Amino acid sequence: MFKITKEIEWSAAHRLLDYNGICNRLHGHSYKAVFTFVSDVLDKDGMVIDFTYIKKVVSNWINQHWDHMLILNMGDPIIEILNKDPQYRGWIYPMQGNPTAEHMAQFLFYNFQSEFYPVKLISVEVFEGPKSSAIYEE
Repeated sequence: MFKITKEIEWSAAHRLLDYNGICNRLHGHSYKAVFTFVSDVLDKDGMVIDFTYIKKVVSNWINQHWDHMLILNMGDPIIEILNKDPQYRGWIYPMQGNPTAEHMAQFLFYNFQSEFYPVKLISVEVFEGPKSSAIYEE
């Protein structure tokens, strides 16, 4: 079995709704996601999957939806306030649940799980800064 990983980095802001701690304030992070794939066979080029293709697919999505954006719980009342100001419209990515590293890893896993078939995505690890991460695997 072959196993490969690809890292994608971005920066974003978030806050945790109804959280009793300082992360209930708007703040930013340098994020990194590590995608891990496995395959029993290599393609005609001797690869599990081309790293360039993974980067293109995942980075395009992240750049469009999360990079330098405000990722918020879709129930966060600040969304309505910010959307009233034209300069913030389009800068917000609402997601189900709090935008924790755990939820982000799970979201990315399910968002890209079938994108690289027949190669199998087995886990996504999201780093919230250099020393803290969460892994989602099926």
